[in-house]
Amino acid sequence: NSPIFTPSRGRHDIALLNLHHTLEGISHTHIVVVTKTDMDLYITKWTNHIIMVLPESAESQGFGVYRYWIKKFAVQNYRYEHSRKSERPMWPFVAVMEDNCATWTMTKCATDSQKRSEKGVSLYKVLCHMEKTPEVTKYAALYAAHWGMNMKHPHCFDRGYTNSLQLINADLDYSV
Repeated sequence: NSPIFTPSRGRHDIALLNLHHTLEGISHTHIVVVTKTDMDLYITKWTNHIIMVLPESAESQGFGVYRYWIKKFAVQNYRYEHSRKSERPMWPFVAVMEDNCATWTMTKCATDSQKRSEKGVSLYKVLCHMEKTPEVTKYAALYAAHWGMNMKHPHCFDRGYTNSLQLINADLDYSV
């Protein structure tokens, strides 16, 4: 359901932008967000992708400005589509994913009787899991963060940067 936005800068030749296999061949909308300086390189390398070019004012700024423009676009698009199709419910979420995510891992937390376990899953399964969260439309954002078995961490939840994959609710996140 969620279109995927991937901010990328200066990585046209190494960015992991081919999501076909990790989305299990499911048709999807994938928008690569770049600066005007990088535009021609990405258009040449990724001919089958939608390229969203940021305003020139974003050239010298960090990735926060990418997220700002993605959110602004998502909110405006949601409002426009909602005004056109107000009689039926609309899916309000967009996914924002880094350009270095290749694999996904599902982790089951340890209990008194079981050890913590991990197994590889597709991005499609990760998004489906997030989108099926009970009452998901009441959340402004959900995220999945970098994590691995080698990380020494006793808990399954942590405070940290929401950097790997964000699911942003354009309906609730407009004023944040």
